[in-house]
Amino acid sequence: MNASMNIIDNSIINVAILNSKILGDNIIEAYIPFVSTLIATNKYKEIKIEQICEDFYYKYSFKIPAMPMKEILSRMQKKDMIYRDKRGKIIPDLDKIYETDFESEYKETLKKYENISNKYIEFSKEKFQIDVNKEKAEECFSEFIKENFLDTVLNDENIKEVIENIDREQISKEMYAFYKYVIYMYKTDYELFKVIQKFCMGYIVANALSLDNMSSSNVIFKNKKIFFDTNFILRLLGLEGEFYQNSYIGIVDVLKENNCKLYIFSHTYDEIKNILETAKVNLKNTNELSPEVQKYFWNNNKTEGDIVLLIATLDKKLNKLGIFISRVAYDSTNQKDQIDEQALYDEIINIYSKRKNFDEKTKSDMIWNDVKSMALIYRDIKLIRAYSIQTLQDVFITTNQGLAYACKNFDKTLGKKENAIAPCMTDIFLGTILWVQNPIRYDKYNEKQILASCYSSVKLDNKSLSKFSTELENLKEKQKITNEDYMLMKDYKVVEDMLSDKIMGNSDNIDEKTTFEVIQEIKDNITKNYEAEILKEKEANLISKEEKNIAEKKYEKLVENVKEEIKKEAKIKSIVKVALYIVIYISVIIVDLCFNIVDLINKTSIFIIIVRIFVYIILAIPSLIEIRNFPKNYKKYITKLYKKKCEKLKIDR
Repeated sequence: MNASMNIIDNSIINVAILNSKILGDNIIEAYIPFVSTLIATNKYKEIKIEQICEDFYYKYSFKIPAMPMKEILSRMQKKDMIYRDKRGKIIPDLDKIYETDFESEYKETLKKYENISNKYIEFSKEKFQIDVNKEKAEECFSEFIKENFLDTVLNDENIKEVIENIDREQISKEMYAFYKYVIYMYKTDYELFKVIQKFCMGYIVANALSLDNMSSSNVIFKNKKIFFDTNFILRLLGLEGEFYQNSYIGIVDVLKENNCKLYIFSHTYDEIKNILETAKVNLKNTNELSPEVQKYFWNNNKTEGDIVLLIATLDKKLNKLGIFISRVAYDSTNQKDQIDEQALYDEIINIYSKRKNFDEKTKSDMIWNDVKSMALIYRDIKLIRAYSIQTLQDVFITTNQGLAYACKNFDKTLGKKENAIAPCMTDIFLGTILWVQNPIRYDKYNEKQILASCYSSVKLDNKSLSKFSTELENLKEKQKITNEDYMLMKDYKVVEDMLSDKIMGNSDNIDEKTTFEVIQEIKDNITKNYEAEILKEKEANLISKEEKNIAEKKYEKLVENVKEEIKKEAKIKSIVKVALYIVIYISVIIVDLCFNIVDLINKTSIFIIIVRIFVYIILAIPSLIEIRNFPKNYKKYITKLYKKKCEKLKIDR
């Protein structure tokens, strides 16, 4: 492999290969080609667990703990790739090992990786006029993967990285462009988007073995009691966008299939209702810069009645999703299985204080609700700590990485052993567990999660909207913009996307100049859209006129064809009628003449013959009349047939 490649790049490429190696539902098997290639490269005469784990990280840039490595080697032994000698030493069969080398696959994956980077560089230049070099592009890709999937790992070293990125106020313009790039690829080049997703999923696979017993053959996440936090439910209801909603519905469906019982605590239910009530009160106050829920109602033109209906039917909506309200009463009295709630609160504050502009006073009630949730869960499990995914009984699912980390730290204080799994995990971590159980099934939900993360990262935050609103007010007071411009800009639905792309995730870029530019661009777009609509209407009118002329010509031709057909049919009917009379007349005469011949032979009276001749003349009269009336009957047939044909074809006569 390319020794000059840095450790980040090497890791990303290798985890992508790892993801492609997953067959069936067992991730352990995916590691065998990696270990085989390592053995072939280093030509071990004897395999020692500690040494091969260390060498593995050096070569591939991600770790495998000792216990999972033993399982990998055990599976390789069953495949006769390694064996144990009489002294118990692990000896490789190099002839078998060489059969699993994947250098060619590495090169192919490298091409895909470079394609992603190159297209991102092109996109940044065309869309945002940003010159991004190859090194920066690779850095952005790496950051994108780790930001979205880092907390799939439970070890403290990586969790600290999560904490450093909690509630980051702004992202770099290059990262903003990368998030936009992923969204753009989803819309325009779905095949490339799926490649990006495979790299992301590979990272999950690479980290999965860092978890306790996380080979999919062992992981059983079933028959558990799951409790969700407030934000999870808001996303599940679609109040933070359809991608989050689709992803979370997928998670809930899998949990129900795994026979898990799904709940929210009564205080969580109350918190959700309070958020909705606040959104209802502030709905008409467009100066109110609110959380995501209120912006959802604004952006989707929801009325107070819509919110009232949602509040009234909230429990029914949750029940339909398979989620029920836990009626377990909370109290703060000391009980047998009572945790130190103040200690947990202090630990959460310790983590949250690392956030910029964190205000404990405004967040206190929310934090205490989380403390209540964890207190009830610990009571239900009777403070019994879990040391594997399987032994977890109750689990609290949160969208808050900081809360999950705080609960992990707090859980350590409950016992001497530190390798326990806290009964609080993030939605991403839960998704990882479900993915390990069934990679193919969870793939589509992961896709939605990636998109939701991208949209969430590029949307305007309240700080940016507030600053823009302030600049707008100043411009109005200085009479630098008209009242019409001011009212137009207050419609945040019009502003958000354009302003977001203008500042590229950095609220510091909002100033008077930026505000003017946004106003002008929006007005220009409105003008362009109006002109486009006018042109479209004109084109539609021209097309309509042309189509009308064509239709009229077709109609006229149809009528002419109908008339010609009717004339032919009428002539045939008239001739047939005359011919029928003549045929009947001639037939009668012929028959009678036969009788006349007989009479002549028998010397019939001449008088009788004269009478018969007279009868012939009388019989000839109808035929003569029919011949005389031929033109009249012809016209009569034409009228009758034309009427019927018009009614059938539904044309005007």
